[in-house]
Amino acid sequence: MRKKLGLISLSLALWGCQSENRSVEGSQGNTRVSISVGSPTPPPGEGVAVVSSATPEAQVNVDVESGGNQVKIDEDGVQVQGSQGAQVKVDQEGVSINAGQGSIPVDGASSTETEGDKLVIEGVGDKKTYKVDHKEVEINGTGHNLKLTGSVTGLEVNGTSNTVEVEKVEDVEVNGTGNNVLYAGPKPKIELNGLGNDCQPR
Repeated sequence: MRKKLGLISLSLALWGCQSENRSVEGSQGNTRVSISVGSPTPPPGEGVAVVSSATPEAQVNVDVESGGNQVKIDEDGVQVQGSQGAQVKVDQEGVSINAGQGSIPVDGASSTETEGDKLVIEGVGDKKTYKVDHKEVEINGTGHNLKLTGSVTGLEVNGTSNTVEVEKVEDVEVNGTGNNVLYAGPKPKIELNGLGNDCQPR
């Protein structure tokens, strides 16, 4: 399976340099992997924005199925579904769990810690505003909707479906899936990795 996925990744990388719209599929046993790359404005349901230093305009949709279990990454976020119908969904609204008795939202649970000149925010669904005075900020977790006021020397966002508004920032690094950073003031130095991450002026 690892070899198959490696070939898919290589094919995708090569095709991405030649065309705006490509898709590749692979399977082994009862496992199927489908990856599609398209233009920045695909038809509904056809992709999630992927922004990186190498391919700033790519669109990617990932779908993995095995034995009735499924993992999907698209413009709505990340969805994991079991063969018996149980589902966990992570999107801009936070985290929800559906075990066949209806959807149950997971309330925010986060923690903060100051490590020298760095503020670290971790957990799920934090919706607070933080005042930062010339510090680095590291955000880890899922479904945060945060506002950072003051001056941030460096911002690192890791995880899934996080939205961060920052008043002033010098450097931004975004990793993970479906994260969005909105900045005011001068354009910072930006590094985007992962799937569906973005950093735009507010």
